[in-house]
Amino acid sequence: MSDSPVIHGSTKQQRYETLVVALYQDVYRYAFWLCKNQPMAEDLVQETFLRAWRSLDSLRNDKAVKAWLFTILRRENARQYNATGRSW
Repeated sequence: MSDSPVIHGSTKQQRYETLVVALYQDVYRYAFWLCKNQPMAEDLVQETFLRAWRSLDSLRNDKAVKAWLFTILRRENARQYNATGRSW
């Protein structure tokens, strides 16, 4: 993996678009691995990227963006389980 940041651009929109293009597939694969359900994985990914958009300005280290997205995804997955009353 390169040492250059995954996200770049001069505007929030450009930074966000580059991170989605670079990491969407990785985030989806991880979501599917977590829930083993395609529609739920798609929902998790959508919510993950929505939360990432809202919090993008708080990201301090662009090189940590993948771990940051995975953390958002894990938390969203936990929220989904709590909201539906499912047990692990």
